[in-house]
Amino acid sequence: MIREQNIQQIDLLKIDIENAEPLALNPFFEKAPRKLFPKMIFIESDSDINFADIGYKLIAKTRSNNSIYRLEAVK
Repeated sequence: MIREQNIQQIDLLKIDIENAEPLALNPFFEKAPRKLFPKMIFIESDSDINFADIGYKLIAKTRSNNSIYRLEAVK
């Protein structure tokens, strides 16, 4: 869908698909070029994805069990 819509960048991804986030996101992060990685991700805190391993930094947690991650610059 991203290619079909000619999306060049993703500023914010808000995702809540009832614990199926790894099924949707892991293939994306494995195949997409880094330039398409969302700049920020808003996701339920108990997701089974290690965002630090793919370049994200946890910047906030909400009272409603959500986490906000920011993509760090490549060094």
